[in-house]
Amino acid sequence: MENMWESIYSALQKYSSIPGEEWDHFKSLSVHKTVTKKHHFVRAGEPADFIGFCVSGLFRLYYSTPDGNEFKQKFLYEI
Repeated sequence: MENMWESIYSALQKYSSIPGEEWDHFKSLSVHKTVTKKHHFVRAGEPADFIGFCVSGLFRLYYSTPDGNEFKQKFLYEI
């Protein structure tokens, strides 16, 4: 689990310096969640008061039309 946090920390540090105290606070508020194949992290129209990081595998971003057609927009790979 600590390796996961190190990966996220390293990736975020590329964009902005994060003091250790703030990083520890961020980790204390965070929850590790596994999203299994064929399940959704978030769906259109649902409130999302969270963020996520892909640390293993990939996410497929897509939208679907009312008649059920899916259109892939992009893939998000692990950090």
